Amino acid sequence: MARKKIAPVEDVTETPKPTETTGVENELAVCNCESMISSSSNFNYGFEESLIMDDISERNLYIQGEITAEVFHHIYYFVTKFNAEDVGVEIEERKPIKLHISTMGGSAWDGLGICELLRNSITPVIGICTSYALSMGFYIFISCDVSYATENAFLLNHEGLDGDYGHPSKIKDYINFSDRLNERLNKIIIHNSNLTARDLKDTERIENYIFADEAKDMGIVDFIIGRDCTLDEIL
Repeated sequence: MARKKIAPVEDVTETPKPTETTGVENELAVCNCESMISSSSNFNYGFEESLIMDDISERNLYIQGEITAEVFHHIYYFVTKFNAEDVGVEIEERKPIKLHISTMGGSAWDGLGICELLRNSITPVIGICTSYALSMGFYIFISCDVSYATENAFLLNHEGLDGDYGHPSKIKDYINFSDRLNERLNKIIIHNSNLTARDLKDTERIENYIFADEAKDMGIVDFIIGRDCTLDEIL
């Protein structure tokens, strides 16, 4: 694509005479410039923006609400950014990424993308849930290297996908793909918990709600906040 042409700078035929100022006016001008420079050092971020910037510097990321393509791109950007910053740093010396999860789920495609991203992150990712991680949120939570949850936080895993593919000839293809997708989702659980394929087979057709303390017995949650550790210790 051709670059836009830059308009040429107009020639100035006459040099304007400098405006004479008094000493007081000059002093005021200097003060105004200094105040502008000092205020631009933090660039006047709003209160919420400042909190977000502080969180990013501490590597706190959030999934709150529906999991969408926008959420995926946000998480992808920062996880890859932090990994790039850590190139050459030993894993145990890297500052962990803390992923705070509070979601009822959303897009299976974008959720799986986040799961794969976390699985391939060399920089450790800590999952923190103090409310709920449902549906795809559950799979993202379980994909973190270490998971923390409060005792009454609850999780939900169930069959992925639900949709209307219209024409009957497409239904069989949809069902086949749905079964293959659920096999992959189950592998995420098996890899990150004490559950077996047999365990999952027994619950595959139900909405499987689990409290965090119950999930710990299954190897899904590593630590219960308030019992095994304090919130301060992980933040």
